This record gives sequence, C-alpha cells and structure tokens, in this order.
Amino acid sequence: MHDTLGHNAGDIVLQMTASRFAETVGQSDTLSRIGGDEFVVVVKGDEVEQRAVTLANDISTMFATPFDVCGSAFVLHASIGTALYSVSNESEIDLLKKADLAMYSAKDTGRNCYQFYSPQLSHRADHLMKWKQQLRVALTEEQLFLVYQPKIDLARHCITGFEALVQWNHPQHG
Repeated sequence: MHDTLGHNAGDIVLQMTASRFAETVGQSDTLSRIGGDEFVVVVKGDEVEQRAVTLANDISTMFATPFDVCGSAFVLHASIGTALYSVSNESEIDLLKKADLAMYSAKDTGRNCYQFYSPQLSHRADHLMKWKQQLRVALTEEQLFLVYQPKIDLARHCITGFEALVQWNHPQHG
C-alpha cells in the first residue's frame, strides 16, 4: 500500500484499524499499538482463554471488511499471537515475547489466523537461531561447497542437464 498510495495512506489505515479495534475489544480490555502494524490487547478477568479465542475470531472478522482508502478498497489480514499469563514471576516483556513467537507462528501458518503460545514455539525459535548462527560460521569458515549433480534420462541413457547443489560440511554433523 505504501508503494502505491504513499505513507499517508498507510497512516490512515492504521488509524482505521485502531478505530475498528476499539469497537471490537471489550471495555475492560486494554488496547495498545506497540509499533509498526502491531497491536496488543490485554484481556483480564475470568475465562481469559475463551475470551481470547472469541476476540481473535472477532478481529479476523473485523479485517474481512475492506478498508476504503483514497477510493480504493483493501482487504487486510491479521496474524494473531496469543500468550496467557501463567507464572507469577513472568514479566510483561516475557509475555510479549511469547505473544510475538505465537504471532510469527500464525504468519507461518498462512496468515489471517491466530496461534496460542506453547513452549514448543520457544524451542523451535531457539533451534532455528542456533542453526542460523552455525550457518553464518559455515560461510566464514568455508564449510559450504558447490557440487554439480547430473540429471540423467534413464529411458535414453543420457545426461540431460545438471543441478548445482550447495553442501554443508558441518564439523559435528557432517
């Protein structure tokens, strides 16, 4: 949208989104924009998990209605990450990190959906971060090498082309 209509249009959409959020969340909930196009809703009270599911569905429905910006209709999608406060020594920052991991998991799922945080998301993020770090080391220590593999037509018994593959000679994993 920024590319075609400019930043002003993006700001208008953010204002419209905030207005729609304010109509969607409950009066006892707290709504905040934390940056870019990310909003946080804090839900308090009883039956928080069920209220979070209902709210996530309401937000998805809210985004199904097109936004009219400068005479053009835009349908936006929400990727919603939900984290439930469960540990008395858990900080607000920890809770936001968990919601963020859940949001990125929702984006990976295909957008316009919601995902609750689970400890597996943290394990997956840690695992991915470690492999990314090891890959950076592999680049600097020349652990990657190029291999050409022939593509063979078995019916005609001839080489029809080649594939270029990058292989990783990992010091621990081979």
